[in-house]
Amino acid sequence: MRNMAKKNAFSLIELSIVILIIGILVAGVTTSSRLIRAMKLISAKQLTQSSPVLTISDLLACFEPTKEGIFGSGSAGTYTQLA
Repeated sequence: MRNMAKKNAFSLIELSIVILIIGILVAGVTTSSRLIRAMKLISAKQLTQSSPVLTISDLLACFEPTKEGIFGSGSAGTYTQLA
């Protein structure tokens, strides 16, 4: 009599499917974290831009950090006068 023990092993197709599913899950998590980060930044920009800064009396300077190039090319760059 032969030893007719059944071997339990995963086939190449099964392993490929599992690796594909794990890759899709990792890509989804990475994309969603980037999307959440971008949404937080957009929300902060909207809150800053809609704030009533111009109504503050005796305001000496206001720097808008959400606008591109507001600080110029360094600390000696040009600034925008608000009032």
